[in-house]
Amino acid sequence: ADLTVVPMENYEKYMYYDETGHLWSTPSPNIPSLEHAILYSGFCLFEGTNLSMGRGTVHPFKYIGAPWIDSAPLYKELKEHDHPGVAFRERSFIPGAFKLHNQPCNGLEFYVTDRNAIKPLELALDIIATLMKLWPEKFDWDVHYHGTSIPLNKMWDGRYHFDLIMGDEQYRERLLEGATAAELSGLWKDEQREFENLVREFRIY
Repeated sequence: ADLTVVPMENYEKYMYYDETGHLWSTPSPNIPSLEHAILYSGFCLFEGTNLSMGRGTVHPFKYIGAPWIDSAPLYKELKEHDHPGVAFRERSFIPGAFKLHNQPCNGLEFYVTDRNAIKPLELALDIIATLMKLWPEKFDWDVHYHGTSIPLNKMWDGRYHFDLIMGDEQYRERLLEGATAAELSGLWKDEQREFENLVREFRIY
């Protein structure tokens, strides 16, 4: 291809959007602010579970919950993981659309307190691990079928939506074995280093 790449000016790859001087442009009705976008980078994993991630509320991807959750023990258990850069509190909500719409859900609401410290992916994985520990008979995975999520027992080829989001089935399998986010993060760090070495010569920022 006769390709010309035009670099941006006054931009560094570690910048957050509000550091560019531009006003926020909502990329999705469910990502109305930068804080929502930061949380989305990990909380999109809940699309592959039977939880609501707050779609159909005023704060999608800041809320997670389900009718069968008791917020108090979930809060207490997750607090012990001591995740940096985030605060959370108990929250009840009713999604007005999407998954679990019109059903009262109990769960948590999240706030980014230090965007340079928060690790949304690790946080989401530990939330899932905690839910599996506290409610093993209630927590479940959703599966992928023509771009939608449907109950596992209705899926003909057994492809988990969660696996598609994570890119590999081993994360779900390790969660089922009781792995924590700290253990799971090691699975992608070697690949991350290999990728960084591969693309270093092509980076323009």
